[in-house]
Amino acid sequence: MKTTSQPGKGSRFDVYLPACSETPGIQSIQKETKIKGGNQSILFVDDETVLCTIFKASLSPFGYHVETFDKSEDALCFFKKNPARFDLIISDIILPGIPGDILVKKAREIKPGIPAILITGSSNLINEQVIAELHINALLFKPITTTKMIETIQTIFEGKE
Repeated sequence: MKTTSQPGKGSRFDVYLPACSETPGIQSIQKETKIKGGNQSILFVDDETVLCTIFKASLSPFGYHVETFDKSEDALCFFKKNPARFDLIISDIILPGIPGDILVKKAREIKPGIPAILITGSSNLINEQVIAELHINALLFKPITTTKMIETIQTIFEGKE
């Protein structure tokens, strides 16, 4: 990295990154993590539409069927109509309307024992006591890599969590 600075004119940072001849894809993730993928159905809820799109696109090539919602009320309504369709819930904690932890609680009133992963950008929003009380299978902190998400899902479906 090269830095130049002039008083009154600002600073310039030149960052040099090594070139990569290939783009990491599904095969490299599978090699790196020994991921088998699956055919389970996942309910993914995050108020950031782009994250819904990214995770659906990231998980689908591994065989997962992902239904995304950017509104927790819509997700819960859909879940109530189709509880047998889903094998896992992944939800952000902070959502307008119904927060993720409450969404999981309400979904489990409909389908007891459904596994759940909560995601958050802040460690201050949830503590170990809440995770234990809700029997949350995993808590992931944003940003989440595809590899980390798939490893976590695989661990849950293999019964390790």
